[in-house]
Amino acid sequence: AQGGHRPRRPIRMGNAGSGELAVFALDPFVGPTPLEANSPVLEQIVVARIGAEHLSHKDDILSELCAQLAANNAHTGNFQKLVRHVVSRTKDLLNRKPGTPVEDDVADAAANGLFVVRVFLRHLVGASPDVVTLRAAHLSYTGEGGGEGSDGLVGELFRLLVDAVIDLGRAENIQPVVTEACLLMLTLMSAQMFSPISDPPVGMLRATLCTDYRAPELVHALLMHYVRAPAPEARDPALAAAGPDGQGVLQGVLYLPWQLLSYLFARRPAGPGDAPAPTPCLHTAALCMLLVLSQDLPAKLRAALRAQQSACAAALCQVVDDAGPAPAPVPRSAYDGDGDGDVELSGGAASFTARGVPFGRLHDVLCAQLPGEGPVLLLYALLHGNRGFVGFALSRADVDTLLAPLLQGLYAAGTAADPPPARVYMLLIVLLILSQDAPFMASAFSVATPRARWFRERALGTPSVGSLAVCVLCRVMHANLNRGRARDEYVATNCLATLANMASQCRLLHPYAAQSLVCLFARLTKRHAKLVRRAEGVEVNGGAPQGAPGPTAEDLEASQEATRVLVEALSAALSATVVHNAALVYALLEKEQVLVEHAAHTTAPGALDNVLAVVRFFQERVARAAATQGAQADTLPSTHQESLEGAAALTVGDVAKVVEAAAREWRPDALRPQADLRFTYEQEAEADEFFTPYIWGIV
Repeated sequence: AQGGHRPRRPIRMGNAGSGELAVFALDPFVGPTPLEANSPVLEQIVVARIGAEHLSHKDDILSELCAQLAANNAHTGNFQKLVRHVVSRTKDLLNRKPGTPVEDDVADAAANGLFVVRVFLRHLVGASPDVVTLRAAHLSYTGEGGGEGSDGLVGELFRLLVDAVIDLGRAENIQPVVTEACLLMLTLMSAQMFSPISDPPVGMLRATLCTDYRAPELVHALLMHYVRAPAPEARDPALAAAGPDGQGVLQGVLYLPWQLLSYLFARRPAGPGDAPAPTPCLHTAALCMLLVLSQDLPAKLRAALRAQQSACAAALCQVVDDAGPAPAPVPRSAYDGDGDGDVELSGGAASFTARGVPFGRLHDVLCAQLPGEGPVLLLYALLHGNRGFVGFALSRADVDTLLAPLLQGLYAAGTAADPPPARVYMLLIVLLILSQDAPFMASAFSVATPRARWFRERALGTPSVGSLAVCVLCRVMHANLNRGRARDEYVATNCLATLANMASQCRLLHPYAAQSLVCLFARLTKRHAKLVRRAEGVEVNGGAPQGAPGPTAEDLEASQEATRVLVEALSAALSATVVHNAALVYALLEKEQVLVEHAAHTTAPGALDNVLAVVRFFQERVARAAATQGAQADTLPSTHQESLEGAAALTVGDVAKVVEAAAREWRPDALRPQADLRFTYEQEAEADEFFTPYIWGIV
């Protein structure tokens, strides 16, 4: 071993090969002696056969090597020399003659060099007290300094990696190089995790996250890599970041509020049988890059850039479908954006001729990986910002391909004993955006979905996707209400808003979906009445517990608003069509007493009057049918306060037939006109406070 260091046991490193070469050259590299810029040690590190599949970042030897490099590099500059050597090697790969095949040894060396840089940089980023110190000690050329205004080594390295992702091609032996380029870019940008959200490292992020260098081409290349590269098997990419201890990178997020982190991200329990994290693949690396590059910028970065979004985020909004001309603009009723959607891109965007991405293939890849957190976030970014993709997704006839996995994910997360809030929020937001388009929702109620075996409350058979959505949203609402004071008002608001958007398109609602909707209304009205009585000091159920806090004004307002929205949703569903909603009418007949009790103290009777008018009309028809049959003819009620009691002699099937027959006699003009009930999604002004830690938690 050089430099008097004792030989170490072999370390297998990298992402491409499987050789067993002992990398003794790392000893002098991390030691106290500066290496020459053309030292053979650097080349030995680069050409070592590699294989990162079994490399543990907790390995004692690796930790010791990283610690030595962090202590010595400030005066040796060996890490910068290795970066320069790797940059030179990668440039040679990029400058080869077009069409020339790349030898395996050359590709392996390029991937290995990027990998070694990434491994040590990962440690240096986490170990440095601040980003300025990191750049001055480890990421600056001699005499360059680490000031916020300099670009230097960081900018040169990042631009080289961008070129590699865009230009290296699709040969099989090149894929590990592109994968390592993506992962090294993520490592450079991970400095954002170690700074306060309100005070990001502007200089570092200006050269990486916010660079406009070939931004549209980079976004296009990443999307194509995501679409074409094989996806990881049998494991959610969103969970791949967690290490053997189940905590992943979150231990390193020093400045993000711990309360926020523990609230947003659930930790997986570790066990001796846990499988190791899979080898990073290009598909997942490209997805992570897209998520980080398209994130909402913190306020300080927006001010420094004098722009609302990064060039890559703007480029993602401008991606078009490669299958012919761009889709027609989406109506504002379906997409509530500002302006005309055109964004001027600076830098490399000016000379770039837009190339399309196959929206059909992108849609299918996303749907196949839903409800993984990473794919849901990318779907959100496209639905929220790219009108062309919105138009494509909403025009698809197979709405179940998109909606069914989203509903399955929402059901699993929203009904869990300890639900992950961020995951629930994102699924609800995506569903809310989709529900804003009336034709899409109409299709949802006309397309049957395969048997949803994951829905545990009831065997539904093959309901429409719309009916399944109603069942899931109602079940999530009930689970949220069961949490008492720990309930999440954001979940309730978005569930009700989505139900309200769907209401006017309800057709042939599944009986269990109709029952779920009406039972949810009954629970909300009873809960609101109880809160009102407690606020007035009236005893409830034998008296409230001594010392129990009474409901606040906010509690009463939220409860009243939730009940009002659901009543208006029921009114909208009945106003649209009674003929095709016999199951909903039947469910309302069973709960007529709840409707009447709520009418006694409601402050917004318009929508409720419509619902009661429908119920009373059908109650009369049911009572007549019972009288005609001769059962209990002398005891039929003269009022309509007893729901179906007057039809006790009729079976469920008989009542259903009466309702279906009476629906053909119903006159829609008997209802009061109501304003169109429509909710749209609007992103918060400081969205980075939610999305930044969430994205980095996934990555």
